[in-house]
Amino acid sequence: MYKFEKMKTALILLVIFAFACNSSKKSAVKENPVTDVGLPISSQWILENFADSTNIEISKNSFITISQDHKTYSGNAGCNKMHGALTINGNNIKFEQAMMTKMACEYLAQEQLFMQNLLATTKYKIVAGELFLYKGNKLLMTLESWR
Repeated sequence: MYKFEKMKTALILLVIFAFACNSSKKSAVKENPVTDVGLPISSQWILENFADSTNIEISKNSFITISQDHKTYSGNAGCNKMHGALTINGNNIKFEQAMMTKMACEYLAQEQLFMQNLLATTKYKIVAGELFLYKGNKLLMTLESWR
């Protein structure tokens, strides 16, 4: 009988300990800002189009990947790889100047406009798998989710 009481006490303590440990866990990673459709900003986004009608033929070479911690972005501007700092506060977003490689290619005009728009961006909105980048209320470009 004594062994049974000892095992019962040990089991109760184990259950209490398990619940206490589980309830005190805190996530080390910030939650992603998520839109009403459930798509986080921390993803890979591929250039779909520029808002201003340009004569530039869009290639899928330009893309950005936003890190899980929302502090950096990387990708390809069209010809060159890039990596830069990022600030997100609600739907406000700021892309800092990126470090880039220096190669030339046939998509250089697209790259220049892509980087110009990226650095001018102040706000974003995600709707149905598309990332809309704005300067104030003016749409600059649309990117589509890689998913």
